[in-house]
Amino acid sequence: MRIAVALIFAIALHAQAPDSSESVRVFGGTGSDLLRRCSAVGALKAGDNVSPQQLIEHSRHVGSCEGYIAGVNDMMMSHLADTPKSTLKYCLPSGVEMDQLQRVVKKWLEDNPSQLHLPAGVTVIRALIQAFPCG
Repeated sequence: MRIAVALIFAIALHAQAPDSSESVRVFGGTGSDLLRRCSAVGALKAGDNVSPQQLIEHSRHVGSCEGYIAGVNDMMMSHLADTPKSTLKYCLPSGVEMDQLQRVVKKWLEDNPSQLHLPAGVTVIRALIQAFPCG
């Protein structure tokens, strides 16, 4: 259910693009595409003065980043429901929050520019494996 909500949210965000001539990729993309969206995470602070358009764009990027990471994670977890626990690629600790996952993925993307050509889903999984190894 959560993956469906995340996907619908991401599609809705893209569907409301302010410029109708803007090209939008709904599925997939590369690590570079994901980094562009996730770069908005933490960019605005309480008290910052921005235009309404900047706030909308920022919210679209943060929501898209969050939705994509949540979707990849949920897909991985649902896949593991049908396989042995020994195949876990990463183990999220109890209490991990989405903003932590966003920051982990953003930092991994920034620290691994040679991997940005890979599919965005692969980069999310690699970031989570590095940050939250099992065992």
